[in-house]
Amino acid sequence: TAFIYKDAAGKEWSAQELKKLLDDNKLKCCGIHLTPGALADDKLQITIDNNKVLGNKFLNIASAQKEMKSAETIKTFAEFLNAQSDKAAAQAMLVGYHCHGGDFAMVDGRMAYEMLFEQLKPAVNMQVDIGHALNAKVDPVVYFKKFAGRAKTVHLRETEDKKFDSPGYSELFQ
Repeated sequence: TAFIYKDAAGKEWSAQELKKLLDDNKLKCCGIHLTPGALADDKLQITIDNNKVLGNKFLNIASAQKEMKSAETIKTFAEFLNAQSDKAAAQAMLVGYHCHGGDFAMVDGRMAYEMLFEQLKPAVNMQVDIGHALNAKVDPVVYFKKFAGRAKTVHLRETEDKKFDSPGYSELFQ
């Protein structure tokens, strides 16, 4: 069985081994961060199969900085995510995009993240990383409102200067 994860110590884990580790610790896999290549046509089925083993239906690309550099690359990336989303949906899986700080950069006078989601189908999960948004001085609530219903999962995490009781987080829990 091929490995799908390599930990910090260099140990390679198969989907079955990860599932056992989750089960042994009474945990559930509720998402995964992938590279764009994991959703490429030649890798999509194995990615879906591995995530079915894990019990996870959320296939989120975790940052794609080269794809988010220009209006043209964003358009191409949106087309890719839309197409792969349709293919994954046929197997009850959801494709999504997890933002990083660079996604809030301006491209041709507009925010790259916004440009991407304006071109994506509503079925594509908008996984906002609250910590990255706040560190980029972006109000994540604006995106939850602008793209209402698009965030099927959210990545909540504290950062050095942003804690769960900090302004910007507290509004999320009202």
